[in-house]
Amino acid sequence: MFDPVGWLWHARVPTALLAISCSFCGCGVAMAEIREQKDVDPILTVVASDAIPDTPGNALEKMPALALIQPPNGKRLPYEPGKDTTLTIQFEILSSPLLLQTIDAKVCVEFDEIGSQTDDEGKISRTFKSLRDGTGHCFAGRALQIEVAGFVPGDYLLRTLLRVPNITIDEGNLTYEASFKVVPKVDFEASYEFRRVEEWQSVQPGLEVKMPIGGNDFRKARIPQTWKLQAFVLDEMGNKKGAGKIHRVMIKRTDTLSAVRAVIAEAALSEGPCLTLSIGGSKSDWIALESSENATVQGTKLFETGAEIAGVLDREAGVCACHVPEKSRACHVVLTKLEACKKEAAGINPGDCVEQAAAVADCFSLCSVIGDPYALVNLTSQKVKETHKTTLSPAIGEPPPPLQKGLSEIQWGADGHSQWARCKLCSYTPGTPSGLGVHVPAGGKLPVGVSSRLASSPYAPRFMTQRATFLAPSEAKYEEYDEASTLCGSGKRVVSSPAFVVAVYDVVNVHHLMAELLLPLFRTIVSTYGTFRDDAVIFLEVGHPEQAPRLQRLLREAALGDSALGLLFRLTRRPVGSAATLERGVQIIASGENTGALDNSLCFRDLHLGFDFRNSSSMPGLRTKFLDVASPEGMEVVRWQHMLREHLLSLAPRVKAGAKEKDEALTEGDKEWNEAAQITSWSPPQPVGVLFVKRLQTRKFKNFVELKGIARDMAKDATTRTVATYNNTFSTINAAIASEETSTLRESTNNAESTINANNTTPMMFPPDWKGWTNEVVMERLAFTQQVEQLHKATVLVAILGQGAVNAAFMKPGSSLVLVVPPNMDEEKFVFANIAMASGVHVFLVECEHSASYEGMPADEKAKLLDKAKNQKDVLVDPIRFKATLHLAIMVASACDFQSCELLPEARVHLWPEAEHHWKSVEKQIAAEKEQANAAKKAREERKAHTELKEAVEKAKARLAELEGKMLAIELAKTDEGNVTGKQETQHEEL
Repeated sequence: MFDPVGWLWHARVPTALLAISCSFCGCGVAMAEIREQKDVDPILTVVASDAIPDTPGNALEKMPALALIQPPNGKRLPYEPGKDTTLTIQFEILSSPLLLQTIDAKVCVEFDEIGSQTDDEGKISRTFKSLRDGTGHCFAGRALQIEVAGFVPGDYLLRTLLRVPNITIDEGNLTYEASFKVVPKVDFEASYEFRRVEEWQSVQPGLEVKMPIGGNDFRKARIPQTWKLQAFVLDEMGNKKGAGKIHRVMIKRTDTLSAVRAVIAEAALSEGPCLTLSIGGSKSDWIALESSENATVQGTKLFETGAEIAGVLDREAGVCACHVPEKSRACHVVLTKLEACKKEAAGINPGDCVEQAAAVADCFSLCSVIGDPYALVNLTSQKVKETHKTTLSPAIGEPPPPLQKGLSEIQWGADGHSQWARCKLCSYTPGTPSGLGVHVPAGGKLPVGVSSRLASSPYAPRFMTQRATFLAPSEAKYEEYDEASTLCGSGKRVVSSPAFVVAVYDVVNVHHLMAELLLPLFRTIVSTYGTFRDDAVIFLEVGHPEQAPRLQRLLREAALGDSALGLLFRLTRRPVGSAATLERGVQIIASGENTGALDNSLCFRDLHLGFDFRNSSSMPGLRTKFLDVASPEGMEVVRWQHMLREHLLSLAPRVKAGAKEKDEALTEGDKEWNEAAQITSWSPPQPVGVLFVKRLQTRKFKNFVELKGIARDMAKDATTRTVATYNNTFSTINAAIASEETSTLRESTNNAESTINANNTTPMMFPPDWKGWTNEVVMERLAFTQQVEQLHKATVLVAILGQGAVNAAFMKPGSSLVLVVPPNMDEEKFVFANIAMASGVHVFLVECEHSASYEGMPADEKAKLLDKAKNQKDVLVDPIRFKATLHLAIMVASACDFQSCELLPEARVHLWPEAEHHWKSVEKQIAAEKEQANAAKKAREERKAHTELKEAVEKAKARLAELEGKMLAIELAKTDEGNVTGKQETQHEEL
């Protein structure tokens, strides 16, 4: 490579290679080769040519001057080995053409190499080494472009000098200098700090680039401190084979590769250990990078390499099966195998699928304890320890003194549909078949009559796990229950609060949630302890295959969000655990350290297994008949439903309506005040509102637009009638009040209790926006509080048989539910209707005529028909029946708006014959009103015609009288004129 230190301009240039021909307008082409003093190949080649047109406007009238156009100061040139590095120089002599013909002006080009040196004191200074001989290279011409090739990497200084023989030129016009730099031509190498981007360099996508602002600024680029990584993840769960998705995640330069893997897995709805990544198609390369010493994003140059990152998710092994894919379910692999086995073994030997069913149960159990607050954890973190201690103690752990001891007391019951039990002073050993320890005297036995199943859920056959049924222990413990013994960890493994181990099939469906969890739990607590207490510890087992593996996730979302499941936390302030956690071993939090282990027993002061569903709207006897709210059984159901409703929602009662059960908390003074308020305080009732519950998947309204139009017209008509009726009622009552006020004031003006505000005699003005309304809502798209708000405002709820109908439990007592029963679902109507009636809501059935009878039908055929009915896409509702039923529902719900109801009418079921009879009477009334309206209209027209005729006659009489008066005046005037004429004639005769 050429050494610039020894590079000098040589004077012995062959004249044959230098040819310059100048003319008036410019200069021709000149070429020169500059050699080193050593015998080497030519290094520098200078080429000059016409570059700038001759523009007289640039000429000066006086002495010439020099203008350097190119290169700018600080120019940077690329160097490539084997190729010439070329510098382009442009300059112009500023002078008049006439002067240039007279003088011999030339421009000389000189170069210096810029270096640096350090003196003895350590100071650095710049050095300049001339790269020319004594004469330099001079070119004649007014405007020139010169290309100089042969530079090697280094810093250089260009000097251009104007020389005119025998003429002194001002130094300011004599010379121009420009420094430039030659750097190796390489690709731009990105880093996390800003670096200069040369003119010839291109930058890769995704870099943060700063453009030059001006002056000596230049383009800069760097890798963003936080940037988006793209990874293709193969996830076949719920998709076709080989299907995957591109995930884009934000990462930082300091993130470790394991953290990057975790972020990608989270975007794919999984966790880091379940994701295997590859870089550039190699899994081993990623593993090597992740296990390297500097395994960070910056240290491994993850951005700079730009290699493709891909991954494969594991959805089967261990906890990896618990993460729910986007288009599938948890435990998908084992569930698919079980479903395939049952399909193959259908009608042959379903028992062959025991192994697959056990795999599903194990997967459900493993997944349901993830995130369980009571599960065994390693409490190495002080923060975790304090959190658990604050949350759980003293419910589990060391109970408040005194420690108890004695023999177990066990109670049990059954209703033919489910079983339940209660065990006081019992122990429980995780990992054993039954687990429950019943303490009896030495040589004693279990209580006589105890069933082999202490507890069972109504849906036990549909559970994949066996925890829907709680088996009784085969043997008793022949020792006394003693919390101070080693069995109870010397008082450190005791559950002092009431504990419940219960199985519920569905906790997302409002029906199952209310009927099978919230109501039985509330009733059991209140009836057992005499009052409600919120310190219960609940171990829950869920049977729904999509909810069972993600129980704790559902509970966390309910605790933090706004859903119906969140109502559970209004019944207990303790975290809710899973029954699988109790079976595996509960984490004990005592005053100090973790003392829980798999082989440790728990001691329960009061343990409840299963629920008693009696006195609830879903009790077995009410699954095939309607609830009679007037019967003792019905009154009990209504009482518990009302108590739960008030506890969960604390809804205020209606102003004009009393409750079925009188509120004993009100004092007599409060009751008298309320009665007085009903007499003296008037406000418009709520406008009629009809709310449709729309479904997204199955059993949707086929003729929804038509039904909504009917509801809209009825709500509008009801609003008009309400305004008229209310004003008439108000005027009548105020007239009575005014009369009573006058009489009372005459008796005693000092009696303040009998004084009525005179302002109440003013008719009530309805708000401008007071009008009937019709709306539709998809409950799944609203938060639970928003659902309750909508339901609380509605007068009538219209819903097809299903979960939406259960929302009637949150309506005001006295409201109406129009329940549409699809074909072949007649037997399902009782449960939903009973829940509404127990909440004080009237039920109006709109049943389809073409329903098959289940009587005498085999169970399997009945199940298939019912399943088909539940999955039908659309339901066509008879508009005639709907119109009649809706009108009756509005009338019943508005019955107490204009009269003081001491008690609301008892909620009941209204069938089609009643609605049909009502509608016929309404039609007759409408016809009579039309006839009456026509008669009134005819009478008004006759009265109007009579009035107009009378007015015409009066006008005619008045006109006639007016004309007669005028005629009389004319006659009188004529008479007077005649008298005057006769008198004049007499006088004339006398004269």
